[in-house]
Amino acid sequence: MIALATSLNDDVNSVRYELATNVDAALLTASNALTIVAWGQTIERILSDNPKRLACMLARFVDQDAHGCSSLEAVCLDKVSEALSAIHGTCDSAAEGSRETQRFPRFNRHRDWLVGLRTALRSSLVFLSAIGVWILSGEQAALIMMIVLPVLLSQIFSSHPAPRLATAKLLGGVLIAIPVATLFVLSSLAQGSGDFEMLILVLSAPLFLGLMSMTSPSLTPYGLGFCLTLAVLVQPSNYMTFAIDQCLSTGLGIATGLGMLYAAFDLLGPPKALWLQQRIIRALNSDLEKMRKKRLSANWLTQRAAERLAFLAAYEPPSPVGRKLTQRGLKVFESGHRMSVNSIKQHQA
Repeated sequence: MIALATSLNDDVNSVRYELATNVDAALLTASNALTIVAWGQTIERILSDNPKRLACMLARFVDQDAHGCSSLEAVCLDKVSEALSAIHGTCDSAAEGSRETQRFPRFNRHRDWLVGLRTALRSSLVFLSAIGVWILSGEQAALIMMIVLPVLLSQIFSSHPAPRLATAKLLGGVLIAIPVATLFVLSSLAQGSGDFEMLILVLSAPLFLGLMSMTSPSLTPYGLGFCLTLAVLVQPSNYMTFAIDQCLSTGLGIATGLGMLYAAFDLLGPPKALWLQQRIIRALNSDLEKMRKKRLSANWLTQRAAERLAFLAAYEPPSPVGRKLTQRGLKVFESGHRMSVNSIKQHQA
């Protein structure tokens, strides 16, 4: 549910430019969904010893029998009921095209400056290494892609769970594309009539295989490296030179650049998942402390914690320790909502 809420929040960026009328409804729905997550953690903890109590607890709550539920159980069910009612009302308003939905801000972005610094250092290392090799090679124009692609892919793969493995597979696709481009595509086009139909006919077979491989998650890096390199090496246009030497130079430059990227990921790979989870939990505790000192609302905490919780779940490794840290972060989020209710009661008293 956290992932869906943050995805809904991200999609708002594009629909704002389309002047959509349901932007605030989407943001309000995402916020209420996280409220359900917070109070759902409390309900799960209450029923941990006896899950069968849930049916009885719901029946007492529906019958408005306050004597049958504890104060905490009543508050949890009441908050979940309010969130569900708000989501239902928001969806109805959006379906009717109503513009009376209350304004709601987007979730705050989660930024870890240490992760960003590590990514910047790795990209700088790859860029400077590629520049050095390019200068030593005589500054050939065919080797420009050796500089551009590794730096770009260093940024793209920075959030990949296994960037070094993905880079190795990408390099494999590049090495497959080089002989296909030189021995099959360019040689066939050079012997052809130069018509556009001939170009489509020759490129259709290798590109079809490359694109089909991208439908499998395990083969996607191979297909991406193959299709990207094939397009760069062939460079289809109205005035093709069919220069095999330039094609080989460009292909070997791309392979060299990806080799540098592989070495850079080996030296400065992404931080350990457990370390990232611990940093997110410290950030959540900092938000909770700020909320306590300034007596801020639960909506403020939801805005701050939404992307933190999404990253916390995304970083979770398949181990009991990782799962424990994720539960710890959710417990911090839950305690913030409970603290907000307690502060409201104290203020009313």
